[in-house]
Amino acid sequence: MIIYGENNPGIGFVRSDNAICPNCDSEGTIRYEIIGKYFHIFWIPVVPSGKTGGAVCSQCDHVMHPDEMPKFIKAEFKEAKSSIPIPWWQFLGLGSLAILILIGQLNNRFEFSHAEEYLAHPKIDDVYTIRLAEQEYTSYRIDMIYADSVFMQPNDYSVEKEYEIQEIDIPQFYLDTLIGFQKSELDSLYQSGQITEINRP
Repeated sequence: MIIYGENNPGIGFVRSDNAICPNCDSEGTIRYEIIGKYFHIFWIPVVPSGKTGGAVCSQCDHVMHPDEMPKFIKAEFKEAKSSIPIPWWQFLGLGSLAILILIGQLNNRFEFSHAEEYLAHPKIDDVYTIRLAEQEYTSYRIDMIYADSVFMQPNDYSVEKEYEIQEIDIPQFYLDTLIGFQKSELDSLYQSGQITEINRP
């Protein structure tokens, strides 16, 4: 279950020196309370959704919402609202998402560079994840390398998800039959997406 919604915390206030309370006629007693609204998921701020607030008289405690304010007070309230910045923590969710995306991109580049290295310089026992179909993956393990040829043992089993490949990467699951590839063939299979990952013990 995903818990989400909107919160409305106070983010600041501004005192007026000139506004007159329409309720008690006191001057300089109006304070503008600014509220910063934001959407949250599991109570973690994701993105700001605007600012609102109201005016409070410290003399008589009269409260005015924006649609109840006299013209002069409403104008001051708008200026006060503009002067209070949105707190940085209301962008916490967006910032976290940006960091996760960056980490994912860096990780993909790191894995890609490793894969290129493994393709150029294969070693015995390297395990290649092979996409057989849309939801079918298996693994091949290098058993022998001769010049530019790589000979692999195919796995006798397959899985539906790529991340499940470790469940079948077990020595006794590999067949004794060897399948030979040229290094250039393996590179083409990787570029086409049929080889999706290369792991080195």
